[in-house]
Amino acid sequence: VNARAWPMSRVDGRSPSQVRPFAVEFGCISHADGSARWQQGGTCVIASVGYVPLLEPHGPDAMPSEGPHLTIVCRLSTPSLRRALQEKELQVLLRKALRSACIGSDLAGMGLSVAVHVLSMDGAVLGCSLNAAVLALLHAGVAMDALLVAVHFVCTAAGAVLVDPTEAEEECSTGWGYFVCATSTRAPARLVASVTRGLDDMQLLKCLWNAPLSCTTVAHQLREWLPHVLRYGSGSC
Repeated sequence: VNARAWPMSRVDGRSPSQVRPFAVEFGCISHADGSARWQQGGTCVIASVGYVPLLEPHGPDAMPSEGPHLTIVCRLSTPSLRRALQEKELQVLLRKALRSACIGSDLAGMGLSVAVHVLSMDGAVLGCSLNAAVLALLHAGVAMDALLVAVHFVCTAAGAVLVDPTEAEEECSTGWGYFVCATSTRAPARLVASVTRGLDDMQLLKCLWNAPLSCTTVAHQLREWLPHVLRYGSGSC
């Protein structure tokens, strides 16, 4: 790979493979069955989860997983020209990821409604939204056999591949990809879902190589926090 594709640092001083510092908070919405706030750089999102009885037919936005009686509906609250597209991408990512990690048999006769509220945007909104949604599901007591983590990569016109881009880096990008990995203390991280656009083969390979590494780094820090804040067990993730 040409060295120009991997500059030593970015405007904010990070290396190409460095994720911004992040912080999480649980129980930020009192009336929800589970909720979590995810702050990563200048992007901040809140996700809430509610259990709902499956007495009515699924709506047009319902995203059923392969697990029995598990329905996910996502809403992004931010006013944006790309909101509709981002909502669809988030639903697709979350649905694919939960198929591999969520133990849906524990939800017989129930569905899950997931709402994501974007408070501020400075890049990697979908990744932050999915991470917040996963933590809200854990806070609601949804058992998972792996901890799901999402990361975002962009490629610049100069050929650089950057993880966790800011909004300015996204605006200058020529391609991008969101990658979701299932992480576990028992096995290496594995890719379970992705959405990409505009990446050539070399850029995609670079993203696929780095996504598990980045997700593992985030998951390691999360696991240090989870036992102290979760109200329920979270499977064996």
